[in-house]
Amino acid sequence: DIISCVEFNHDGDLLATGDKGGRVVIFQRDPI
Repeated sequence: DIISCVEFNHDGDLLATGDKGGRVVIFQRDPI
């Protein structure tokens, strides 16, 4: 799998990655 797209939301708490196969993964920052 090769990541073809990376986007952050406006406040940087969420990160979404996507590949050419249509898979999207969303990561959420965990407060320390």
